[in-house]
Amino acid sequence: MRNPKSRNVQKPAVLTPSAVDPIVRLWLLRLLVPLEGRRQLIGPYSFDNEEIAQLFDLPGCSTSYSDFDAQIARQKLYRCYQAAEKQAHKQALPTLLATNIQKLTDQ
Repeated sequence: MRNPKSRNVQKPAVLTPSAVDPIVRLWLLRLLVPLEGRRQLIGPYSFDNEEIAQLFDLPGCSTSYSDFDAQIARQKLYRCYQAAEKQAHKQALPTLLATNIQKLTDQ
């Protein structure tokens, strides 16, 4: 008999660069760099969200406070952003999104 208090709770999926579409990476980087979301992501002593930091392979993930360098992490994030923007022209919108946008423009 199953314990009614136990639930089958799945752990959230780990973000890995290969698991995230390039267009999504680009959108995340646009939120983090030009829109300054990095101010919340990169704190003075650690990352606010380790999974996002790991997605961009930012230095200082899973390290002690003494090994963390916010300036180096910001520089790496900016380089990731620059590289993604250089490739932005190659990124296609997901089909469903492109279809929905087309429907909106047809109205």
